[in-house]
Amino acid sequence: RVEDFDAVLFVGGGGASQYFGDPRAHEIARSTLKAGRILGVDPGEVRTGISVSDEGRSLARSLETVTASSDREVASRIAELARELGVRTVVVGYPVRMDGTLGRRAVRARELAVAIEDAARVRVVLWDERLSTAEAERIMRETDESARGRKGRVDQVAAAVILQGYLD
Repeated sequence: RVEDFDAVLFVGGGGASQYFGDPRAHEIARSTLKAGRILGVDPGEVRTGISVSDEGRSLARSLETVTASSDREVASRIAELARELGVRTVVVGYPVRMDGTLGRRAVRARELAVAIEDAARVRVVLWDERLSTAEAERIMRETDESARGRKGRVDQVAAAVILQGYLD
C-alpha cells in the first residue's frame, strides 16, 4: 500500500531507488538529474501520450500520441524522440489507485519504464499520475475542443499534465 503523498521511483542503474513519503522527494529528483529536456509519458492500453519540457525544464507541452501493440514499440519511439530532442530523463505516469494500492496498470507502467530505459538509455522516473486524464479532459473542455478532437489528443495532454506536475 502506497500512502497519499508524492512519490518518486528511479528505475535503473542496476536497481530502483524509492523516495516514498520523503518531503524532499522533489528536491532529490531534481538534484539527481542532469540538465536537458524531459519527456512525459501517459501509458495507455491502446494509446500512449507523450509530452516534452522546454530546455529550461519549467513548462510541459503535448507532443504526440503513439499507437503501438507492445511496450517495445512504444519504448522504441520514445528512444527516437529522446535522441532527436536531447532528452536525458523520461517521466512515466504511475497509476496509483485512489486508495493508494497498485493495480495491473501500475505493473504495466513499471514494465514500460524498464523497456524505455533499455531502449533509450536515459533515466526513467515513475510519477504518481492520479487524476491526470480527468484533468486533461477538463482542460480540453475549457478550450472548447470537440469530443472527436479530444479523443485523439487526451493522452498527449494527460502526458503534459503528468510532466508539468513533475516539473513543478
